[in-house]
Amino acid sequence: MAQLGRILEAGGVKFLFVFNTNPLVNLPNQQLVKSGMESEDVFTVVHDLFLNDSCSYADIVLPAPSFLESFDIHVCYYHNYMSINQKAIEPLYESKPNYQVFRELSEALGLNSRELFPPEREVAEEFLSRSKAVDFTLKDLEQEGFCKMKTRPQDEYLTPSGKIEMYSQLAEKANLPPLPGYYEEDKSEYPFQFLTVNHKRITRSQFHNVWKKEIEPIVLINDEDAREKGINEWDWVRLKNDQDTLNMKAHITKDIKQGVTLAYGGLWSKLCDGKGANTLIPDVVQDFGGNATYNSTYVEIEKL
Repeated sequence: MAQLGRILEAGGVKFLFVFNTNPLVNLPNQQLVKSGMESEDVFTVVHDLFLNDSCSYADIVLPAPSFLESFDIHVCYYHNYMSINQKAIEPLYESKPNYQVFRELSEALGLNSRELFPPEREVAEEFLSRSKAVDFTLKDLEQEGFCKMKTRPQDEYLTPSGKIEMYSQLAEKANLPPLPGYYEEDKSEYPFQFLTVNHKRITRSQFHNVWKKEIEPIVLINDEDAREKGINEWDWVRLKNDQDTLNMKAHITKDIKQGVTLAYGGLWSKLCDGKGANTLIPDVVQDFGGNATYNSTYVEIEKL
């Protein structure tokens, strides 16, 4: 996923179905992703609630329902409770949830949709019955709204040894250094580390269109760095590296370290003069885990 731009550029993918994400905003190497999605050789379908950036490069846009029109079960990073999302109303107009779309596609392809996509309630019941963290039923969730999951034993870890490993056997198996170490990243000629965070009013790239008047693309710069660069509060500045350039307003602060800049990720490019923060992020992935290296991005800053 982090290297979608490269995959599309290689030409092997002819059909792209996008759901539950906004790749043209959330993925690194934004311009390469854009180039791949606008290619005549790639037929793109986007299933979404709003006409976001990815929808702008779709051949077909399918309307998705909101959470008020969908059944779902949720777990969270920040607490140990599972909750249920029950529909307040039926999906409006032609909108359909993911599960129904894929079930109908399987039927159109002549596949056994009952075997591939049993009723949602059966899927939820089977999921709960198989989970080691769950000792309640779907009926309990429906009655209570949320239920507490069992915690993992404090002496069990998902490592080959079952213990906390300072010497990682998984890393060693992947021919990577098994012990943690320190190394200097290659900054080339770009002295400022470029970090991205989510804005408090949006979730990843969701709802920027709702708060577009309240959110503008700004970059936070340390006050000492700004003084050396001759940058004043709310000056327009250009951030650049080998990936691309990006113009933003500068907010001068003591809240970040010297040598570090910080901007909001997840902002829609179409609401920010055609580019977002990820246009500066390379699509290099981690050796261990394969995730995008968002925070290993370096830029130069100049006042406009």
